[in-house]
This record gives sequence, C-alpha cells and structure tokens, in this order.
Amino acid sequence: MSTAPQKRFTFEEYLAWEEQQLDKHEFFNGEVYDMAGATFDHGKIALNLHRIIGSQSDQTGCQSNGPDLKVQCPTGLCTYPDVVVLCGKPEFGEGKKLVLLNPKMIFEVLSPSTMAYDRGKKSKHFRTIKSLTHYVLVSQNQPWVEIYSREAGRGWHYSEYESGSFELPATSSPIKFELAEIYKGIDFPLLEVFRDVEELE
Repeated sequence: MSTAPQKRFTFEEYLAWEEQQLDKHEFFNGEVYDMAGATFDHGKIALNLHRIIGSQSDQTGCQSNGPDLKVQCPTGLCTYPDVVVLCGKPEFGEGKKLVLLNPKMIFEVLSPSTMAYDRGKKSKHFRTIKSLTHYVLVSQNQPWVEIYSREAGRGWHYSEYESGSFELPATSSPIKFELAEIYKGIDFPLLEVFRDVEELE
C-alpha cells in the first residue's frame, strides 16, 4: 500500500473510478492507494502458483484466480491478492463480479516494499474473512514459504518451509505444493555465493 492516498471516495465511487484506471489501487476507509508494480521474479512465482493449483483443480475441486480479481474483507479493505483460491460457489460483493467475498486461500508474493504490510496489517485484514483457511506468504528473494492456517477452535497456526513440499486442505483432496515447482525458473545467485563460502570454510 502506498503512503499517499489519492482522495476520499465512497466504495461505489472507488469501483467506478478504478474501472477507468490502467494501474491497480487498494481501497480502505474512504482512501485509495497506488499498488506497487511487480518484478519479473514476482510475476513468475505467481504464475507458477497458478499453474500448480490449476493442474490439480479436477482433483481438489478448487480453482485459482487473480491478480486482477479484487477481494473485499469485512474490515472494508478491498485489494488485489497475487493468487486467490476459490473452493465452491463464488460470492460477490458490489461491482458486478469484480469483488470476491469468500476466498478459501490467499497467496501473496513478498516484495521488499510491501513485505512488512503483507505480514502485518494486510494479514490481519485477510484473517477476518470467515471463508479463509490459509494465508500464504511466498518470498521472492529465497526459497521460503510462510503459512497461516485457521484451526477450528484454536485460531491461527503458523508454519514455514524452506524446502520439500506441503499440502493445503481443499474440497475433494489437498492441493500439493513442491517448493521446487513454486520457484521453477527463479535463480537465487546471492544464496549460491553464500553456499560457496560455506563450503570453503
């Protein structure tokens, strides 16, 4: 989220104005904020996630969408997650079929400029969505996936992965993720330098 709001809007005004814009904007509490553009690696990781989820949709009963689909939280935040997973019939808010209310999972690919916001305030907004069972943060600088999972009667549980695989419960069967597939086509040259130094020590 940008630090400089454009002007104050009603939600209806925001939706009408946003349809005329080339760039994407978040809406919260009457204010509209510019959203930062994505790097090549950011976009590639998001595409990999879409491919992984889409390849299992017949088995899991879930599908991915985004990054052009808005999601609205009960707090009023309206934004564009990198990847949205829907299981079952979609529920839409105002603005035709532009604003989804019931995502099952949300994935955000972390950028240096938005990392603190994605982990902090945005995480709190997303976790107010009753249908949401998993909020997943994917680093673009190193193999690292953080998962917030809603557990019935126990709130939210945190887990993280730097290698291997993990599964997220869906409708018919879990969605399976291999970190090697999430980061397919991504180079981490700085990490390779560190590994070379460690091997010499």
